[in-house]
Amino acid sequence: MAVVMVTDAARGSAVAIIRSLLAAGHTVLAGDVSRLAPGLHCRGLHHGFRYPDPTRHGSEYRRTVLAVAAEFGADLLIPVTDATTEALGPDRKLPHSSCRVLAPEPEVLDRVHDKNTLLTLAADLGVPVPRTLRVTSRSDPATERFGQRAGWPVVVKPERSTVAGPHGKLVKLEVSYATDPDQLAGRVAEVLPHCPALLQEYFPGEGHGVEVLAHRGRILAAFQHHRLREVPFTGGASSFRRAVEPDPRLLEHTATLIAATKWTGLAMVEFKVAPDQVRLMEINGRVWGSLPLAVAAGMDFPARLVDLAINGPQSHPAELALNGPRSHPVDTDYRRGTTSRNLGLEITWGLTALRDGRRSDGLRVLASLADPGPGYDIVRLSDPVPGLYELVTIARHLTGKAIRVLRR
Repeated sequence: MAVVMVTDAARGSAVAIIRSLLAAGHTVLAGDVSRLAPGLHCRGLHHGFRYPDPTRHGSEYRRTVLAVAAEFGADLLIPVTDATTEALGPDRKLPHSSCRVLAPEPEVLDRVHDKNTLLTLAADLGVPVPRTLRVTSRSDPATERFGQRAGWPVVVKPERSTVAGPHGKLVKLEVSYATDPDQLAGRVAEVLPHCPALLQEYFPGEGHGVEVLAHRGRILAAFQHHRLREVPFTGGASSFRRAVEPDPRLLEHTATLIAATKWTGLAMVEFKVAPDQVRLMEINGRVWGSLPLAVAAGMDFPARLVDLAINGPQSHPAELALNGPRSHPVDTDYRRGTTSRNLGLEITWGLTALRDGRRSDGLRVLASLADPGPGYDIVRLSDPVPGLYELVTIARHLTGKAIRVLRR
């Protein structure tokens, strides 16, 4: 058994990792910026600690993590977000420590974090991608022409989701949408001070994610979920999702990309799916937000990741064969139909629906929160304290938001 350190304990994905590793018999250390982080209060946690905000104080964050690793003899570190991964430094290692960081190699991670590089690679490999234009100047005449040709709305993405800002601080950039030329120019102007902007056609499909554990470009285990609700409505983090049967097309596209990048570790490959076609959206090279669904459905990615790090790749009896040049057995043994909800995002979805005039939808979703049947990412009767801390965090967030609105 290993001593494993997990960051970002406020997130449902981190809570899922902590619970999974505790159930597997590992000793778990968990950290976060906030003392209210639900993961710091999981039953059986060996030690919880706080660290400085890695987006603002990267060196202090590294020192804190290194000190905890040394004090408790940590064998492995699982950084959950881009911020806690990138703040470890360019080599993603803890200096003067035997603690291994379970993250893809920096050069591999860089290929998928750079969205333009990823889309170019995918197109070269025959993986379908949205029509895209890379913009580096506010005065580029191709910007307005793109909207006219691709149609509205236009999706505006930063080339990188996280970039270095002033004084070494990390800045998180968001995807936005433009419905006319003036709005498009404004959205592009917001991105360009930080990095190039990517303009994409809006593809009105349903969101599906294919999550994998891979070793040197070979997929060992795969899971697929269907996004039933997202925040915002136009596309974003999933608030409610369902485990579904793996789509052979998506699994093959995923295998193509994982093989080309020689990926080791966890990844989520996101697609939009229409009746007769699909489009690649991105590869999430960190732990994805809907991980609790996979674990609840029986695909225990966290325990498998740690086992891979300790013992190397293992075979599994329940397998699905991929077709094509990368044919090999892939474990897809999980319970189809399992669902899970992010409580905070579901509340946001319901309140946003009420605000936007979708009263029946909003009331239906908010009323459904009383039904534990569909499952929650964090709330669990067998380990209730993290759920209580999640409720406190949600209440503080909503109260702060209401105060800001009243002060306008």
